[in-house]
Formats: sequence, C-alpha cells, structure tokens
Amino acid sequence: MSDQPDRVDRLPDPASPGADTDRTPSRRRQNRMARDVASELDIEREGVGTVERIRGLDVFLRSEGTAQFGSEVADDFASGADYVEPGDVAPNVDADAISASPTVATGRRDDVADRAREGAAADDEFAQPGDFAAEVGPRGVASLGFTDQGRRRRAGRALEAQTPLADVDPTADLEASGDGFALDDQAARRSAARGFEDDLAGLGQGSLDAGADVRALDSGFGLAEEPAREAAAERLDAQLSEVSIGPGDIELSRADDGTFEASFSQGGGN
Repeated sequence: MSDQPDRVDRLPDPASPGADTDRTPSRRRQNRMARDVASELDIEREGVGTVERIRGLDVFLRSEGTAQFGSEVADDFASGADYVEPGDVAPNVDADAISASPTVATGRRDDVADRAREGAAADDEFAQPGDFAAEVGPRGVASLGFTDQGRRRRAGRALEAQTPLADVDPTADLEASGDGFALDDQAARRSAARGFEDDLAGLGQGSLDAGADVRALDSGFGLAEEPAREAAAERLDAQLSEVSIGPGDIELSRADDGTFEASFSQGGGN
C-alpha cells in the first residue's frame, strides 16, 4: 500500500498530540495559500484544496473550483472572440496545474459560424446569412466573407432596389464590373424599358419590348421612334388641355446625343 497521501486536505486527529490544527503554522500556511489562489481566480475558497507533502505544499482545484474557474475562463474567452458565447467554450481546466487551455468546443463551432453569418448579414441591407462562408477553429472565427455566388446574390438584390427591375437573376443577368457587378446588356435593356413604363401613365408594366422598343445611346438607353412618339404625345396632351394630341401629331428630330426631340404639329405626321 502506498505511503503517499491522498490529494485531500490532511485533517488533524484531535486525539493525537501535536497534530496540525488551524492554529499551527502548517495549517495556517495551507489556508493562506488556498485563500490567495481562490482570490486570484475569483472563485470560492472551498474550491481550492491543499495537501502537505514531503516536497512541499501542493495546491489544486476541487471539483467545485474546477467548475467555477472554467466558467470564468469561458466568460473571458468569449468576451475576446467575435460571435463566441460562453456556452460555446470548452475551458479545458487542469485542476492540478490550476491552468486552462480554452477553445471553441468542436460541437459548437457550427453554432458560432451561423452566428457569424447572421452578424455579417445584419451589417449589409442587401446581404443574407447564406451569402457568407464562415470558418471557425479552436480560437474562434478564422475567416468570414462572401462566397462567389453570395456576392452575386447580394449584387442582384442591390440592383433590384436601385433599378425598376424586380427579377434580377444573379447568375444570368449580371456581369463583372470593376470590383463588383452590373446588369448585362439584356438586363439593362429590361431595366430601361420598365423605367420608361413607370414614367408614362399610359404604359402598363410589360408593355414595352426591351429589344424592339428600347435603343442604346452613348449615355444609356432611349425609346425607339414609335414609343418615343407615343410618349411625347402623352406628355404634350397632358400639358395642352385645349387640344387633343396623339402620336400622329408629333414630329421627332434626333439631337446630337442621339435622343429624340419632339415637337407638336397638329394635323401633320402620321
């Protein structure tokens, strides 16, 4: 049977003369050391154990001290790691060495990644959590950013908000432009057509053909001749209440920038 003492406080035998008591130097030293360690770790004194050995005084954490210290370690780790909460942390406390090696627990890394994607999306009105990829390791979020498709989806939503289009396909309708994306020619033509329809009360959604009724200009797009004549007639008819103006009353001339200039010629034209 080993002569080494168990790792518990050595309790005095009241019937043994000369045994350690709270008033002996050894017991006072153990209590003082335990209190100092507990204070330094911000845990209860009862969570720290001591044992006197031949080589000196050993100090260790009891189970309750291990739990309290682990909670403190988890809180500290989480406070310094983005998107990590205390419950995500494995404190990995060494009760004998009174030390800890905290990491994000393997089983909680997906939760941290989800939280990171949600946090990134919250900072961008056009982004959604699924647009991001997050890599989480032992120390927390190692990388966080858009996926290639996520960047396209985000650009599509932004262009839907900034143009008359409500149906931007991030795969088919976008082309690379600088550091981002822009509408390709076909989608830009659709956007121009929808914009002209919004500007003209007589044109319903979808009434303009993006290919036939819209023409490219140096500065963007304009209406083709027939819809331009109809649009001009609508505007002038609203302005001149004393006469009724139709497309046949409109004459068009081409300006230097390629746009049409309209004039009213009652009884002329078509």
